[in-house]
Amino acid sequence: MIIHLDELSRKIQAFTFEKRTRDFPVLQEISAKGDCIFTGPVDIRLGAKKMGEMVAVEGRAISSVRMTCNRCLSEFETDLRAGFTITYTRRLPEDLAPADGEEMELQAEKIGLIPFTGEEINLLTDVQSEIVMALPMRPICSESCKGLCAQCGQNLNAVSCNCESRPVDPRLAVLKGLKFDDK
Repeated sequence: MIIHLDELSRKIQAFTFEKRTRDFPVLQEISAKGDCIFTGPVDIRLGAKKMGEMVAVEGRAISSVRMTCNRCLSEFETDLRAGFTITYTRRLPEDLAPADGEEMELQAEKIGLIPFTGEEINLLTDVQSEIVMALPMRPICSESCKGLCAQCGQNLNAVSCNCESRPVDPRLAVLKGLKFDDK
């Protein structure tokens, strides 16, 4: 996923990439652990343009993933969508020049710029980071997922159980008989 700077101008240039999960080392590792299995290729569409010594890249990545629902523990498949805006810089603007002894990379990262050298930019690592950040921390198969019964463990989306709907925590059962005087 390389952009050659000689292909860019001040107008947005469109790029399309289709990559396999194994092209992204971190995504491959996530799939191998089973946390989130990428079931299809990663479709990446982006636009890039030059802005002086900077290159602005805006786009999205989509892939099919299989995950386990946090509420009902069922596997489900969905599309993972990651939108991103990344700005690369060959050098910092003069008013943002590094302080004494501070490297350009550290200063650039503070303001959200990614330094680059040469006549091409490899987007793979940065797009991979955006995809990883788009992964849900607590995947849910649907907003209406009922989860598991706290008593019998049945998937409430598939069956309805006859358990008491609000079980009393045994540690709080003593408080059930507590009465207050209305004075």
